[in-house]
Amino acid sequence: MPSLQMREAYKAHLKLLAKYPQFSKMLLPQIRGGAGGGGSGLMPPIPISSLASLETIEQSSVPFASNRDTTLTINSRYYNFFTLPTTEKWYIFTALSSFNGATVAGNIILGIDVVNANPPTVASTILIASTKEVAMSGASQEQKIPVETSKIVRGGSICGVWQSYDNLTATFNNNYPQASENTRKNITHTNNPPSIDYTAWTGEIVKAKIKAYFRGLATQ
Repeated sequence: MPSLQMREAYKAHLKLLAKYPQFSKMLLPQIRGGAGGGGSGLMPPIPISSLASLETIEQSSVPFASNRDTTLTINSRYYNFFTLPTTEKWYIFTALSSFNGATVAGNIILGIDVVNANPPTVASTILIASTKEVAMSGASQEQKIPVETSKIVRGGSICGVWQSYDNLTATFNNNYPQASENTRKNITHTNNPPSIDYTAWTGEIVKAKIKAYFRGLATQ
């Protein structure tokens, strides 16, 4: 557990970046679920639990309403996009959710990327947070998976929550048909997603029902 001095220093660091954003990039040093050094050199990573005193109430993105329960294309990431609020200068992600269909099978992983627009027009995406790969669990219900590793992202950023799975048996809540938009990437399923992805977008008329949970960091 980091010392009180380190936690207060990190809080001061957030306040400084909130006041002088021109001296920062969009992302702050990574916060890990365990102790350790490293990071950008500005401040070492600290456990997410150490930010509890700064966190505001948990909020969530609004997923697409589903109108069917079907299998989806394997080795693909299906995205939902949303914009973080600007009530706080900085936010962290706490959990990500898949809305499972009647058939659960195999494993699933979810992540959250920062993108340039909604829908995105630039292929490169930056990974902000991800879950562990876990077994699908709970037929016809939301499966909320905690995020153990999250970067801090600026309020107002456009984010994309995505899901990936390892089989053609599982079914998911989705909405079809929708206008074709860049909401899918053809990426081989992995339990270790890269920090930056350059895969081109694919126009998609299926919108998977997925959801992100996040908390603001009160730095005022």
